[in-house]
Amino acid sequence: MRRRNAFALGIAVSVLFLWIAFRNADPGAIREALADADFLMALPFLLCLFVFYWLKSARWRLLLYPDADIPTRELFPIVMVGYAGTAVLPMQMGEFVRAYIAGKRYSLGYSQVLSTIAMERIFDLLTILALLGFVLATGQSTPDVLIKAGFVIAAITLFGLAVAVLLVTRRETVLALLRRPLALLPERIGHFVLEQLEIAARGLESIRQPRLILRIAVNSILQWGLMGVCIWLSLIALDIEVPTSGVVLVLVATIVGISLPTSPGYVGNIQLAFVVALQAFGISDDAAIAASVFYHLLAYVAVVVVGFACLHRMGYAIADIQAQAAGDKTP
Repeated sequence: MRRRNAFALGIAVSVLFLWIAFRNADPGAIREALADADFLMALPFLLCLFVFYWLKSARWRLLLYPDADIPTRELFPIVMVGYAGTAVLPMQMGEFVRAYIAGKRYSLGYSQVLSTIAMERIFDLLTILALLGFVLATGQSTPDVLIKAGFVIAAITLFGLAVAVLLVTRRETVLALLRRPLALLPERIGHFVLEQLEIAARGLESIRQPRLILRIAVNSILQWGLMGVCIWLSLIALDIEVPTSGVVLVLVATIVGISLPTSPGYVGNIQLAFVVALQAFGISDDAAIAASVFYHLLAYVAVVVVGFACLHRMGYAIADIQAQAAGDKTP
């Protein structure tokens, strides 16, 4: 039931975003633009895409490092499986699949692994804020919706950082404060929540090490820089010219878009992100959607093909992903 509800919500959000993105677009013009696209750009695009995922795997290794020293080459296929899961499952459920496989293969607590993935999101949000700050510093006109999104992201990031720091530095105090309200729940559930929070705190130990944090921050900037190159290549393929700030703005909008509730594969979210960001540079909705389709299709197909190949090599089946999506990690 939860899976069906999540899927329905994701589809509803995607339909809304697609309607907003396409309402002023001409389907014929979009087809014509794609027919004239330079598909040679797909080669450097795919190279940058997989280096991006390799860097993401390397960052995850740093976040897991205090408890487990897992080589990047072993984490890479798990990351690809997780993103392939997100491509076919709604509401970012691929991340739960990633946590499940890593926990099972390396005897790590499920909540512990999920907390490292949550820290990934915090670093991603910090990178978004830095990129948005860059665009604003250039004096480029920025859509109000992205500026408002920046404030929301800043609030979420500060809250997430505060929770992470408190769980690591004042773990017993936080758990003691939570025991009273959790006592109102059935004993089994309250005990489970406290136990999982304690396990999750172990996955946040990396924030105690300044040098490790610096390496993670540099990695985050490099990986999203590569994704910016992928967007730039997509724009070049469609003969769209915008300044560097325009590429960065599309990147920020895309990261924001894929962070929202979504159907499998971020359909609608990415299209709207391109349209909203490129409107600030006078790019037509037709051209923006065509560029988003070029970007989206290449990234989607590559991740699904490689992710499911990795899933097969690791000895798992699609049924394992479906079981995680159904939520078999309940107390």
